[in-house]
Amino acid sequence: MLVFFKRDFYELRRNFIFYFAIFSLFPIITYLLLVIPLSFFIFTEVRYLNWSAPGIWVVSSVMASFFSTSIRFHKLKYETKEIDAILATPITNSSFLLSILVRGLLFGVIQFIFSLMITSFLNNEYFGLLNLIIIFAHMLIIVSFFSIVGAIVGLIIKNMMFLMQFSIALFMLLSLGMDLFIPIEAFPNSYSIILDKVPLVTLFNNIQHIIIHGKINWLGYFITILMSLALFFITLATYAKALRKI
Repeated sequence: MLVFFKRDFYELRRNFIFYFAIFSLFPIITYLLLVIPLSFFIFTEVRYLNWSAPGIWVVSSVMASFFSTSIRFHKLKYETKEIDAILATPITNSSFLLSILVRGLLFGVIQFIFSLMITSFLNNEYFGLLNLIIIFAHMLIIVSFFSIVGAIVGLIIKNMMFLMQFSIALFMLLSLGMDLFIPIEAFPNSYSIILDKVPLVTLFNNIQHIIIHGKINWLGYFITILMSLALFFITLATYAKALRKI
């Protein structure tokens, strides 16, 4: 497992400029093309540019972790023969899966740090240590969940074009349909009721509540942890069936 971590570290170091550009540009582009235009039409309890900052953190970090694991597994199963060499090693299914999920988690966390620094600079907003710890705890669970989602999607979707379409749909759903850039009050009442019950949305709202000094709902946090664990075992079973026998 350590071998895979070393390989990922060398990849990051070898392509440092490329990853630095991606991690920097994604939140900036989202800010310029999505947040600023919406700020002319949406009014919130605090300045919209500040209220929407968690949306940039979540969307950019989620897409970074999702892409990292989905593309990695898709290449392993459908595009390269690297899996043959991996299958010849004594590494267990769970260890190999964890190594890729940790890679996705790492990419998501790095993207979050970049996004947090950029939005804090653009909005001239800074957070206390306790708030940063709570934000990071929430982002860690969110990124972990979508890292697992990326793994299972990369395993079951064979066509790369369809995988890209799925990724765009995920981006659109997160951006425009999950209370990250458009307040839940703007949606139809029937949709808002459903959205309010989604544990992930509770996590998104918790991060936004830190901006507006609201209450934190920890129930959705722990439910999402349980969902992530269940999804991990589903992914492990899917991986075992798709690539090798347990």
